[in-house]
Amino acid sequence: MTVSFPEGVKSLGSTSIIVATTLADPENPTLAELTTGTGVVNASCFFYNVPRGTTSAAVSEKPRRACERKARQGFGIETTELEALSYTYHPQKPLTDPMNIVRATCTPYTQKYIAMRDGLPAETEALESGDIVDIFLVDLGPQNKVPTGEDDQAEFSINQAVTVQKVWQDVEIL
Repeated sequence: MTVSFPEGVKSLGSTSIIVATTLADPENPTLAELTTGTGVVNASCFFYNVPRGTTSAAVSEKPRRACERKARQGFGIETTELEALSYTYHPQKPLTDPMNIVRATCTPYTQKYIAMRDGLPAETEALESGDIVDIFLVDLGPQNKVPTGEDDQAEFSINQAVTVQKVWQDVEIL
């Protein structure tokens, strides 16, 4: 038997994060919907974190049968969560300033699509047709203004909780 040892794909700086207000068909997003127009922002270099989605399922015991001496377990309802968004902003500039475009787009208590493309450098590789993305439809919570730390390299940032309404994974951009 041959053992294969595949090369890993570097993750540092290799996730693009797009915030979009509308997608006609999230299962078939177009390049134009994810790159141009009102309410579309390439937020890759604004984010401090990559808000990874995790799915879990409740584990509970199944009803015990008369013949059983051990409990059986089963998976229940699935929940997908996305880490809170953490992004930069400029506290002395208006919302219309390019430094505040993510803050302006991520209006609290609205719904947005967050598309993430992994595996290509976000800073130098533009989205293209054929790229694979994960898309999350999220409800945005309040924007909390917090610094990234207390040292001489800290920056002003916003942390914003989200709730995931729907997920489309491994979707190809048309």
